[in-house]
Amino acid sequence: MNKLGGAILAVASLTGARADENYETNYQVSKSAVNVKYVYQVSAQGSSTPKALLDLAKNKEEEAKYADYVTPLGIRQQYMIGNELRYRYVEETSDFLDDLYNITQVYIQTSWNDTSILSAQAMLLGLYPPGKNNYVIKEEQKMNAVPPIDGFDFKPWIDEMGLEALPHQTTIFPIQMNGWSYDYMLALDDQNCMNRSIARDSLKANIDANVKSIAKASLPDIQ
Repeated sequence: MNKLGGAILAVASLTGARADENYETNYQVSKSAVNVKYVYQVSAQGSSTPKALLDLAKNKEEEAKYADYVTPLGIRQQYMIGNELRYRYVEETSDFLDDLYNITQVYIQTSWNDTSILSAQAMLLGLYPPGKNNYVIKEEQKMNAVPPIDGFDFKPWIDEMGLEALPHQTTIFPIQMNGWSYDYMLALDDQNCMNRSIARDSLKANIDANVKSIAKASLPDIQ
């Protein structure tokens, strides 16, 4: 079964959409936020280690320690994609996405594996880096956040964090995950998409017919 493994779907709900089939026109429309209603960002996961450890590295210290795990390079790749999305849809426009993270404007979905989930987190941190949220508590709430652990002094942490809910006002995001059986956007196969099954069967029949025709014309002696 052919599946878009590890892909990520981010949906930003924005305001009105009109473009044509011309690439340059679509690009300019998306950048200027003119009459754009939705943006779908579909991305493969970041660079990751092999699905099975191969033990082929010349330098053993460079051998991957974990199979199918996003690498620091992959995290950087996804962060920079998110950063470019922020530049395009936040900083270059004034009425598109809010400057601070708004949970009603962005929807993120990944396939059900660690590499995809971590890639999605990295992309979102590029789109909304630390400080770009409203995760701030009130002064009177400081002590409400302290775990009920006797004998431990939380005051240094409280003083250091101030009114920020998380250190450096880091943004956290809800990421929706679907297994292959229920993911009709990123995991199409012949079972959950009849049109795909028909198209694949037709393509296979054409290839088989062409192979036999070419073989008969080119290699008559073995027919």
